[in-house]
Amino acid sequence: MNTYFPVRKIIKAVSTQRCSKRERHASLQECLESVKDHRRRRWRWKPWGVLVCLSAALLYFTVTKHLDKIYYEKIVEQELLDENYAENLKTSSIDTPHNVSATTEAKTPSVKYNDLPFCIRRRLHNETLKALAKFHLNLTSVNISQENVFPGVLKGGSYHPPECRNRFRVGIVVPSQYRNREQNLGIFLNNIHPFLMRQKLEYQIFVIEQDGNDLFNKGRLFNAGYKEMMKFNKFFCVIFHDLDLLPLDENIMYNCPTLPRHMCAHVNDTDIRREFNITYSFKSLFGGVVSMTMEQFNRANGFSNLYFGWGAEDNDMFWRLHAAGYPVVRYQKSVGTYLVLPHKREPANPYRFHLLSRAVERYKQDGLSNLEYYVLATYFRPLCTHIVVDINPRDDNITALNLKWGKSYHKF
Repeated sequence: MNTYFPVRKIIKAVSTQRCSKRERHASLQECLESVKDHRRRRWRWKPWGVLVCLSAALLYFTVTKHLDKIYYEKIVEQELLDENYAENLKTSSIDTPHNVSATTEAKTPSVKYNDLPFCIRRRLHNETLKALAKFHLNLTSVNISQENVFPGVLKGGSYHPPECRNRFRVGIVVPSQYRNREQNLGIFLNNIHPFLMRQKLEYQIFVIEQDGNDLFNKGRLFNAGYKEMMKFNKFFCVIFHDLDLLPLDENIMYNCPTLPRHMCAHVNDTDIRREFNITYSFKSLFGGVVSMTMEQFNRANGFSNLYFGWGAEDNDMFWRLHAAGYPVVRYQKSVGTYLVLPHKREPANPYRFHLLSRAVERYKQDGLSNLEYYVLATYFRPLCTHIVVDINPRDDNITALNLKWGKSYHKF
């Protein structure tokens, strides 16, 4: 028996029912009023949308802050407390470079203390103790040739804690135009030595001075300082430190990081703004004070050699590390606070943005691999190893170099 389904009638009935449900307006006025009602209904959902966006932003910042706290209070501290971390580290002797000037002081041999226990420094977590972690600065400038300023510091600016053996040997490279920053250099050394000694670090400070009156090139000075530093001792990590920045919190760890670390998260320049009417805005990605291991710095091929004048060499370094596979970690603003000393800023590099746009493209050819410099003199001062270098021994044309790599039509 064949079953009959009235398909056409069913479709017609359904269509008629759906059309009857639609609202039909008798006049234009009713149509306009219904549109207003629809708009009011839409506005009901907008506050909820704003609330959802704010909740997502709050959740993001809360999770980020929590993760930063976990990293710095768990992973970094675990490195400090793990007694098996550096069991096989051996102290090597200091080798004087072949091109030391005749005016150089005699070298100081490295002291072996392998029988001493490892140094342990715990970070301050309690809110009451955190207030004690604020480092009090002494803004008095000292003569870098003055003897016995800090009895524990050996000639050449090296130090090791006498009561324990440290897990890290840190080299600190400070670029300088000594002719313009002599007073700031004295203030820096007068504060950084007590700060580092309280952390029970084994370290040595290298001040790299650019000779001549050419435009300042911080990247070349950092690269030259790194290469010269490795001739003196076997260091496990390097800290590149601006001369005009002083740490304000003892929880800023100057040890060897697991990942490249941006230590200068916030700059206190209130006094400078008030007295000199100058604002220093440190919004760079990886500048001021940074630390990394030797392997990380070598894989990034060091800093770029092309940034003559102020600006962008630190951003360039960030992208080099990113291209080499290293993410950058940062201190929280409540911890990584520095005081900036008044200083005259170098003329801006007009090529900096053009060079920065090609940072990843050229990082394997521009850096440690093609660095050329000449050491004019090396002095073992009581508070630092002072190295004077010529960073442009071939007298290369700066404009030609930047035109080659930056595709810019500006001229110095």
